[in-house]
Amino acid sequence: MLNESSNVDSLHARLVATLAPLGIPYELVCVDDGSQDDTFDRLASLRERDPSVRAIRLSRNFGKECTVTAGLDASHGRLLALMDAATWKLVQLGAEGITSFSIVPLRLATYLGLLVSTVAIVSAAYDFVRTVLYGDPAQGFPSLFVGMLFFGAVQLVSLGIIGEYVGKTYIESKRRPLYFVRESLGGRPPTELP
Repeated sequence: MLNESSNVDSLHARLVATLAPLGIPYELVCVDDGSQDDTFDRLASLRERDPSVRAIRLSRNFGKECTVTAGLDASHGRLLALMDAATWKLVQLGAEGITSFSIVPLRLATYLGLLVSTVAIVSAAYDFVRTVLYGDPAQGFPSLFVGMLFFGAVQLVSLGIIGEYVGKTYIESKRRPLYFVRESLGGRPPTELP
């Protein structure tokens, strides 16, 4: 949950209305992903009223994937279901997914290579159509230009792929924990092994 204080009670009511009639024990693990509002305070008051609620507050905003991992690490059940607190903005999630990793600049070589290869293919198609339809053969420079563009694009794409591997290796080599728990109410705190 990230800044979802207005949705905490309605989410709890919907989940209890769904789970209580089943007659099986359950726990509701709610993870606050560094909210700036009173989301965790509402979870704490909910925990006082309902012992099946477990509230975990992360030390800062780590992102949806790490928040889900913290919730899974903290859960005790054999059957787990994931649910978001609200209708999350997918555009914001996409932007976060792109900008939260340091390997994004390494992808520029791949994208540039794809762009240049597209230009090379369009140039080759133009030269081909001009030669076939108008009988005006492209001599010398245009064909050389297309060839240079194409092979340069292949090199850029290759560098981009190598950059992806280097970037992923770099991120993995840091062996940083996925998240840090600031506070946990109910049950054992999640443990995240590096």
